[in-house]
Amino acid sequence: MMAVSIPLLCILPFLIVGFYSKEMYSPDKLIQLHLESPEDTKFGLAYTDPAPYYKFKNIVIREPKVLALGTSCVLQLKGSFFNEGQFYNGGRGVKNINEFLDYMEAVEEHGKLPEILIIGLDWDFFNDAWNGDLSVSTLDLSTPPLPISPVLKGMIPDFFQKKWNFSTVMANNPSYIGINASLKNNGFLKDGSYYHGFIYEFPEKQEDYEFKNTFWRMEKGTLRFEYGEHVDTKALECLETFLQYCTKKGIFVVGFTPPLAPTVLDKMETMGTKYGYVKEIPESCSPLFSQYGFEYYDFLDLRSIGLDDSYFIDGFHASESALAKMLLSMLDSGSILHPYIPADYLQELYDNRASNILLHPYSW
Repeated sequence: MMAVSIPLLCILPFLIVGFYSKEMYSPDKLIQLHLESPEDTKFGLAYTDPAPYYKFKNIVIREPKVLALGTSCVLQLKGSFFNEGQFYNGGRGVKNINEFLDYMEAVEEHGKLPEILIIGLDWDFFNDAWNGDLSVSTLDLSTPPLPISPVLKGMIPDFFQKKWNFSTVMANNPSYIGINASLKNNGFLKDGSYYHGFIYEFPEKQEDYEFKNTFWRMEKGTLRFEYGEHVDTKALECLETFLQYCTKKGIFVVGFTPPLAPTVLDKMETMGTKYGYVKEIPESCSPLFSQYGFEYYDFLDLRSIGLDDSYFIDGFHASESALAKMLLSMLDSGSILHPYIPADYLQELYDNRASNILLHPYSW
C-alpha cells in the first residue's frame, strides 16, 4: 500500500497542474472547449501535439467555405481577412505534398468540402531529398489517446529544469488552453491561425533570431533545407493527382509558394546548384494550375510585392502583415477570392498595421 501511495502523492501535484492547465484533457474535450471559448483564447499545448487531428475536427465541425491547408507556413492567414464565418486555417494539417489528397478525402468522408481551398506549397515539398517515398503517406487523423503519460514525462523534467513553476501556471488566465499558451502566450486562435506571443514580445530570444538557425540548417543541408538540384517529379505527380481530385469535387484551388526571407534567398544564390530546385518551383507549378483552371501565385520572394526581411517571424515564416499584403496582391490580380474578402477593410487593416509583423498591437 505504501509503495503505491508514495509515488501517487509525488505525482499528484503534477496531475493537478496537468488538468488545471488542460494539458491532460482529451483532444475532443479540448476542441469543444476551444469552440466554446472567447475569440482570443489560445490553444497552446506544451507536451503533446494533436495539430492534424485538432484541425481536421474543426474543419468537419465548422464547414468553412474557404479553407487554408498546408504546414505552419500558412498559419498567418487570419479569419479577419475574410468575410465573417467563411474561413478556417487548417495549417499544420499536413506535413508534405502527398498528404493533401488523403486529408481532403477524410474531410469529404466526415464532413463538407470547401468551395475554395488555399494551399501552401512549401519549397521543400519539391525536394526529393526531403520527400523520401511519396507513395507512402504518414498522415494520421485517428483520435489521439488520453495524454496523461506523455504530459507527465515532459512536465516533470521541465519542472526540475525550472522551465515552469506551480505558482506561475496556477496563477495564469484559466481561459488559456495549455501551458505553452498560459506561460508564453503562444497558440492556435479560434480561426485556426497561430499567435507567436513569445516571439512577438521577445524576438531576440527566439531560436532563429536574425535567421541564424535557418542559416545553420542551410550550411548543414538539413531540417527542410536539404540540397537538391531539380524539382522532384514525383511531387509534381502528387500535385496533379490532387488537382484532378479537386476538379472532380468542384473545389477551386488557389495555390501559392510561401516565401522565404530575402536574405535567406540571397544566401541560397551563393550556394551554387545546391538549391537549384527552388528556382524551378514556380515554372513547374504554374502550368499545372493553369491546366485545371486554378490560380497559382509565386510568393517565394516577397521583394516582388515590395516587402523585406522585416516582414518575417523567422527565416521561413512570413508574418500576418505579409500574408495580408499577399492576399491584396492576389485580389489585384483578379483572384476568385474577391467575393470572400472585404478588400477595402483588408487594405485599411494593412495600411494601419501596428508593425510589419503584427497588424494589431501585441496583446497578452
